[in-house]
Amino acid sequence: MGAYEIIKDAILIAQKADNAPLVQALFDAQQQALDLQEENAKLKEQVKELLDNKRLEKKIIRHERTIVTLKGDKQAIRYCSACWDRGRKLIQMRIMTVYGADTSTLEYPVCSSTSPNKLSSNR
Repeated sequence: MGAYEIIKDAILIAQKADNAPLVQALFDAQQQALDLQEENAKLKEQVKELLDNKRLEKKIIRHERTIVTLKGDKQAIRYCSACWDRGRKLIQMRIMTVYGADTSTLEYPVCSSTSPNKLSSNR
């Protein structure tokens, strides 16, 4: 039996005893227990996100240009290093290719910046 259920039972007993101050105190305690449960759930989610980011951080490979890739990624998807540094977000960059040219431009969809990129260079 959890704290919420115990307090709920105590409220019923206090109501039968016609003890209004005790009922109010138990209602307050019940609300605090609910608030603590909610805060606990939020903190667990934050811990999960931090652990996920820590695991991901170990896979980050930084390159000369403003890109990062992930170890073990056979596709070598390019991500914006600025977005990773600012908010630990992996934002995939778009490759804008000019038809018939051997160069392309990397476009950063969130940062709205661009940088030249040779298609033949290492990804």
